[in-house]
Amino acid sequence: MLILNIDFQLIILLKKCHWLTVLLTINSVNLHMSRFHKYVIRLNILTLFFCILLFATSCMIGIAEQDANHLMFPNLDFAQKKATKSVSTETPDVTFQVVELDNFIEVNVETHSEICIAGIELQRAEEGGIFTKIAQEIAFGDSLGAAYLLIDHTFAYNQNMDYRLKILNLDGTYELTNNQSILVDKTVENVSLISNPTKPKRFLEVDALKNGVGEIAIFDAAGKQISAQKVSLKAGENWSKLPLSNVKNGVYFVALKVNNKRWMRKLIKLS
Repeated sequence: MLILNIDFQLIILLKKCHWLTVLLTINSVNLHMSRFHKYVIRLNILTLFFCILLFATSCMIGIAEQDANHLMFPNLDFAQKKATKSVSTETPDVTFQVVELDNFIEVNVETHSEICIAGIELQRAEEGGIFTKIAQEIAFGDSLGAAYLLIDHTFAYNQNMDYRLKILNLDGTYELTNNQSILVDKTVENVSLISNPTKPKRFLEVDALKNGVGEIAIFDAAGKQISAQKVSLKAGENWSKLPLSNVKNGVYFVALKVNNKRWMRKLIKLS
């Protein structure tokens, strides 16, 4: 019974301690147990067997850790760790195009794979400044990709603007695309006709965002041009008198042309 108890304690020591420490412990026990001399040889053999087994197991674990790409151990699960890392580092393929329309900027986004994309954020910087968030879309998660339409209603005219996309990944990381620059040139903000059908004086009011040059032309109801004049515009309000004193009463159209853009206003003369 005493021998079995000693063997059980040896097994516990072998699990918790280094094999050399266990061997020294056994030798110390042997010196105090001379009356059990016939069991000493058995204990030493058993100790040697467990030490060899422990050393062999340590070598196998070391080899497995160094060559995890070629060896598969069910309890270590190297394959699962490798798969998780490869998915989190995958780079999505995203393209986008910036289009200038009348009163807003349209950004067309196309993804070719959304395996790890959580969302897409549109950012804008003015005149080389700091990028700020303009719009955001949640990704569909389609492995074949998808198309998105993002709108910027708050852009600034006559300034260099840079657009980029911030790709939000499922693992919490993000990636930034290259910048796309655009300059929306606009001289005229608003055109108003100041006219009273019974008054002889008539004006065209032009609100300009910057200095420029325009042309004012007047057409009759049949589309025939009856007058044309060049006008210089400055930033702010501009007033131009319309030369209608020598024409007969009727319906006329006043056209303003600035930088290949045209505005048309209808005018009625009764005096």
